[in-house]
Amino acid sequence: MDRIAGFRNLCGIVGPYLIDCLAERFEALEKDLAGLPGHEPLREILQETAQDLRQIARENRDPSKPRGKARSLNSAERSYRPIVAVAPERQAAATTKALAVLEETQTKLLRSAENSPARSIVRYQRIAAAIDSSKVLLRSA
Repeated sequence: MDRIAGFRNLCGIVGPYLIDCLAERFEALEKDLAGLPGHEPLREILQETAQDLRQIARENRDPSKPRGKARSLNSAERSYRPIVAVAPERQAAATTKALAVLEETQTKLLRSAENSPARSIVRYQRIAAAIDSSKVLLRSA
C-alpha cells in the first residue's frame, strides 16, 4: 500500500502527464492487491478507474510530447510504464472527465466498503484518501 503515497510524490510533478500518471498509479495499486484474498471488488474498481483515466489521456494525447516515465524528485518512486501527455488545448476537458471518473470511483468504493470485511475498511479509506489527493492534483494542474 506504499503506492498510495506515490500518487502525490510522483504525479504531482509531471504536469501534462498527470492524468496518465494517475492511471498508472491506480494500475500499480490494483496489482499490489492481487495476492490479497477477498479484494476482488476493490481490484475491479481500481482496474476500471485506471482504464478510464488511461483512455482519457490517450484520447487527448499531445502528439508533440514524447511518452516518458515519471520519476519523483528523490527518484524513490517511478512509473512502471511510459505515460502520455495531454495536449494543452484539451487539458480542461480531460481534467473534467478525469474528475468525474474519480468521483464515480469514490462512490463505488463507499458502496463496496459497506459490504466488505472489517479488515478491508482501512484499505478502502486509504484509497479514498488517495482519490481525494488525486482530485486536488487535478484541480491545481
